[in-house]
Amino acid sequence: MTGNTCSSAEGQIILTGFEPYLDNPVNSSQIMANQFRDGAVHGHPVRTVVLEASYRQCREFAGNLAGAGGIAAVVMLGLRPSAELIELERIAVNIEDSPCPDAGGVVADNRIIQPGGPDGIFSSLPLQTFRTVLNRAGIPCRISNSAGTYVCNSLFYRVLERMMEIPCGFIHLPPLSDSWSRERLTEAVDAILGCLFPVNIDSRTG
Repeated sequence: MTGNTCSSAEGQIILTGFEPYLDNPVNSSQIMANQFRDGAVHGHPVRTVVLEASYRQCREFAGNLAGAGGIAAVVMLGLRPSAELIELERIAVNIEDSPCPDAGGVVADNRIIQPGGPDGIFSSLPLQTFRTVLNRAGIPCRISNSAGTYVCNSLFYRVLERMMEIPCGFIHLPPLSDSWSRERLTEAVDAILGCLFPVNIDSRTG
């Protein structure tokens, strides 16, 4: 694990990924969640969860998470098949809208996630720090202003809405390829987890 300077935040880190979905037989976020299972970062145990790519499971997971204690941070991972670099998502939007069915066959058509909820919620992860650390390691990344309106955004919004008091956010990974091996993705996620709690930094990036 990395040796970045961290604060004394207490509790476990929740790291999520998704199962394969649609025409993607391998999901790099699932591979990374499994890679860090039973791990620890600077004394924080890492609890990994791999979710079905469905709106229902996103809703249920977020609801269960809200009632859990002892959580220091939530880092959600997802696959963006078209991505060529790590995409650090800035904002979740209050809409589910995609012609693609989820894993349960549900097609969301302009559906509000939380009636009366804010139109958008900013990530509370230290995205600028992530970008700096990844760039220094030679890992291509960018801060993205759209997590889409499919299942990834649904999870992102639902969890952020319920866990706003702790570092929480979403990161899209590229698919496994010659450029993005399991080892390189592991290095990237390890670097991100290692600087979740930097000292003297404003984690809001809005």
